[in-house]
Amino acid sequence: MRHLVDRAFARYGTEGFLLSAAGEQKTMVFCQSVRSRSLIKTARSFSSLGEIPNRQFVCMLPAKTMAAPQDTIRIEGISYVIRRVEALYGSKGQVLYRWCLCVEKGGADTWGMNV
Repeated sequence: MRHLVDRAFARYGTEGFLLSAAGEQKTMVFCQSVRSRSLIKTARSFSSLGEIPNRQFVCMLPAKTMAAPQDTIRIEGISYVIRRVEALYGSKGQVLYRWCLCVEKGGADTWGMNV
C-alpha cells in the first residue's frame, strides 16, 4: 500500500520544501485549504496592521518526510507553519503518509497584538 501512496505523491504531488532544525529538504506535497464552520473561525478579525487571515491548511507529506510542529513548508513561494503532525498507518502498521495541519506563515502570528 505504501508503494502506491508514494507513487501518487511522485506523480500528482506538488514540489515543496520542508524547513526544519535539520535544514531544508525537498519533498512532494498535497496541500489544501480547510474552512471551518465555527462562527469564531468565520468571523473576520483585524489588528492595527490590517486583517488577520485565519485560514488553515492540511498538507500531506510522504512517510519518509519527517516533519514536526513549528517546521515550515514552502510551496510555490508561500510558507506554511506546521501546527500539528500525525502519521497515518496502513493495515500492517506501516506509515503511509503524514498529515499536517498548517497556517500560512505570518497569517496566524499575533506579534504586535495586545492579547
